[in-house]
Amino acid sequence: MLEESGLITADNYASEEFIISEIFYNQILYLPLDRLDLKDSASMQTVMEESKKLISELKTEEDQKALTKQVEYLEKMMEQNKDLKDVTISHMSWQDNDSDGKPDHPYGGMQAAVFTKGEVVNVVFRGTPDESWIDNAEIEIGTSDYSKCYVDQYGNTYNYLSPMLIEGLEYVDKLLKENGDKWADKILTAGGHSKGDALAVLVTFVKKDTFDICFGINGPAFSPEIREEIITNIGIEKFIEIQKKIRKLNESNDYVSPFGDISIYAPENIRWCTGFYNPKSILSAHYVGPLYNIETGKIAELTDGPGPVWLFIRSIYLKI
Repeated sequence: MLEESGLITADNYASEEFIISEIFYNQILYLPLDRLDLKDSASMQTVMEESKKLISELKTEEDQKALTKQVEYLEKMMEQNKDLKDVTISHMSWQDNDSDGKPDHPYGGMQAAVFTKGEVVNVVFRGTPDESWIDNAEIEIGTSDYSKCYVDQYGNTYNYLSPMLIEGLEYVDKLLKENGDKWADKILTAGGHSKGDALAVLVTFVKKDTFDICFGINGPAFSPEIREEIITNIGIEKFIEIQKKIRKLNESNDYVSPFGDISIYAPENIRWCTGFYNPKSILSAHYVGPLYNIETGKIAELTDGPGPVWLFIRSIYLKI
């Protein structure tokens, strides 16, 4: 089924259509979605209309220009890739999906949503929200001071996960409980950018046979402790099997993906690219937008490997 879906290429990497879709989903998640009036299974047209309504309500001209630019970028992507207009967004983590009078997950923390396009159901995790930077450190350090315990459906215990990693797992637990049968004949993917990339990789490993493919962008790996715990719990053979489902795309001078135990990934499934941004604005290397040229409709060109910024950050991480 996966081979016929068009999601992967002959050399077993993500197809251009799949990469463009993942860039689009991640860009959608960076909109101020909590301020939009979105019902479950809202169309992308509705997301754009609600975003435009919000622009005039923003307090500063800077914020108004920023959101206008985001909307224009996304609308242009939809014009260039007609299938994106058929995408719907649902199961938004910051909404009150269980009707208990409060958000399922605080908007300042773990954020995720489901993007559905045809037979493909995409569970996508947002990059680091404003209130979760301290959570990122635990992903890399692997100490138990900040960690919480998570027990999966097989009875396996994870002792080195940050609170927001566990929130991501619990979000998926609820998704599968409510939609597992309905999605049985669908292609189920996990994806995300930055911290969201790490969350997508984690749920792919921990949920073992649930996800058909995982695609991450510019995200960090885990601490060695988390990697070893995954192997202990699922076994080395299953670990290697799931590794083959995970595809990574890193901007060659990204400064986040150098962190963590990168042996979590199969080397042949990592690709490097040069994004479309001003080289003087190196911070832009980490963003999602520069991976897609809005003028030409092309994704960033692949390159041979990491650049000097990535290698420098990696050397510092290893020393620490």
